[in-house]
Amino acid sequence: MPLHDFQGFGEVVIEIDPKSSDAEPLARVVVYFLKADLKSPLSPLPTDVSVRLLVPNQEAEVVPLNPQPKTDESAGAGRFASNPGLYHLDEPIGQLTTTLGGNSFNAPFTSLR
Repeated sequence: MPLHDFQGFGEVVIEIDPKSSDAEPLARVVVYFLKADLKSPLSPLPTDVSVRLLVPNQEAEVVPLNPQPKTDESAGAGRFASNPGLYHLDEPIGQLTTTLGGNSFNAPFTSLR
């Protein structure tokens, strides 16, 4: 999704937590903040990142995200992630809220194709 004043893009994904067990698989809500080239991490990074996640047959849940960069990916420095939880969604839908350059930003997102 395009960010405030076209400063870059935010990509919301669900990542399975590799440390979780098969009996209780956990996942993370993750947002990658990218420059317009969609490969480089956004700089400066946003602050106060959260996602209001819409889950079928449940109340919406506000999920705070913290910087959790991945060094093995070119865009990994722009990665924000939640704590592991029961976020098993094929196509996350909700609202991204953050602060970019001192300005509040929130916008709906969907990964429906």
